[in-house]
Amino acid sequence: MGQRIAIVLFNLGGPDDQASVQPFLQNLFSDPAIIRVPGPIRWALARIISHTRAKSARANYAKMGGGSPLVPESTKQARALEVAVKAIPGYETAEVKAFLAMRYWKPLRPTTLFYCLCTRSFQRQRQIRHSKRGKRQVVVQQK
Repeated sequence: MGQRIAIVLFNLGGPDDQASVQPFLQNLFSDPAIIRVPGPIRWALARIISHTRAKSARANYAKMGGGSPLVPESTKQARALEVAVKAIPGYETAEVKAFLAMRYWKPLRPTTLFYCLCTRSFQRQRQIRHSKRGKRQVVVQQK
């Protein structure tokens, strides 16, 4: 078995359709790095700003095809990066998988981590357990 290489491409993310514009904005403005005030005030401001800006943001995203082009373009880059890494001498037989991780919209970082750990291309035995609260717990073991 050759090398296994996982590459994670990080970005801010963007709404994938008109319905996700307002939740994307709310995630964006809920970030303490964007609005530096205590949590409850920040969350209230994020809700107000996201509702206020959603209409104009939807109009802008409509001009771009209804949603942000960031994820489709990043996906193309990820596939091209996989091919480019395999073209490097010494990595021709490597298993290469590039993942996207977005900060404010899907695919969110925890989801990416979950898929990165559980992907078949890395041939790991995995078990998904559910805690008492219904949250997924991933147990990954090398084969």
